Amino acid sequence: MFSIYSTVSIALADANAAFANPVNTHELTARPPFSGTATYWFQKGIADACGQVYSDSDDIVALQTETYANGTRCGGSITVADTNTSVTAMGIVADACQSCNWLGSIDLSRGLF
Repeated sequence: MFSIYSTVSIALADANAAFANPVNTHELTARPPFSGTATYWFQKGIADACGQVYSDSDDIVALQTETYANGTRCGGSITVADTNTSVTAMGIVADACQSCNWLGSIDLSRGLF
């Protein structure tokens, strides 16, 4: 879906509002979009920083360490847009990306990539 070094635009949803109580409706707060580079990684059956094990086909995202914010974004969703093609996809925040050097850079699961 995205080339290995695609420039992407990222929108983060408020994870606490969206997942704290799924039965109740909460107003979500839109965050300003980020821009950065998207790469992909393989899970290899290893638990991610949020403590879950996903398959490579799941739509998950690893955020740059500062954006990951010690796990406060775990379970939240983000929309990723390829700025070259305008293709968008939604992924669940599941990990921290230690090798993402820029604030807007992310790693995508192979399935989401």
